[in-house]
Amino acid sequence: MTLKRLNPVKQTCMASLLFMAVLLQGCFTGIEYTPKITYKDVKKEKIRVTDEQRIADSFTPDPISGWHTGKKLYVTDPKISLVLNGEYRFAKGDTLIYAGQKRGNTYYGEERVIQLFRSTKYPGDTIESTLAQPVDAVSGISRFPFIIDMDLIAKMRSALVGKTYYLTTSQWYTPEGDMRAGRKFVPVEITAVNPWSEDYTAIVSFSDHSNGVTGCVLMSQNSGNSLRGFDTLFAIENPRKRYPNVTDDNWTAIQNSSVNEGMTRQEVQASLGAPSTIDRGHNQSNAYERWIYSDGVSLVFIDGILISK
Repeated sequence: MTLKRLNPVKQTCMASLLFMAVLLQGCFTGIEYTPKITYKDVKKEKIRVTDEQRIADSFTPDPISGWHTGKKLYVTDPKISLVLNGEYRFAKGDTLIYAGQKRGNTYYGEERVIQLFRSTKYPGDTIESTLAQPVDAVSGISRFPFIIDMDLIAKMRSALVGKTYYLTTSQWYTPEGDMRAGRKFVPVEITAVNPWSEDYTAIVSFSDHSNGVTGCVLMSQNSGNSLRGFDTLFAIENPRKRYPNVTDDNWTAIQNSSVNEGMTRQEVQASLGAPSTIDRGHNQSNAYERWIYSDGVSLVFIDGILISK
């Protein structure tokens, strides 16, 4: 097959088009001309750690490899019998005492570390855990199921009892663990810290400074997946500083998790939290929103102001 030779004008046009294609490819592939993010760039973005987060981080349990003989461990659930060798039965609130560890081998000859315990319920017995771990993995394990490290509870008590903080949740509990409604963004004095459950390491008791009413919150230890750490429950500074334009009446409503007509969306969210769904619409002169909460509460805003509840 014979190829036709392009005339000079066409050659020039083809060359120009090819050059533009190369430029466009370089622009849009995101490979040749996209600047890379380096470690130095990431280092410049300093994440501010709050004082509340520092306190929460201090409530980190000792790794099992750092446990000392004689450490007291609070039993959170009778299910602990599932991870102990033998016919041992414990109830919530019982105490185990750490007795060290021993090494053993699996059927395949792999070396494992076995945790040992004692209890006044079974004097003279050394109770073995069924949760044998590879020797090189023990140092990274910080939680043993169905127990709370009483050294951690002592650390929480030392840091919190007698101190005054602003409570940031209205989800209060009774000393028996029953949920009840309470006030938030109020100063409270922490009066006690006691062990509680697998998910919530401590039940923290307090007294409301303004009226003397007492309550409790359930608080998690710092374990990388904390459900309700100190930093989500308490604030060191008065939260009202974040809402300088809120009237006294509206602030009282926010503290009691209620709303007043005329509130802004920010004020309503501070009081009730984010809604489950938001329906938006508009007419010729106004924009409206309907906020619907999971408990059935429905609120209507016109141009960002609450008009009905």
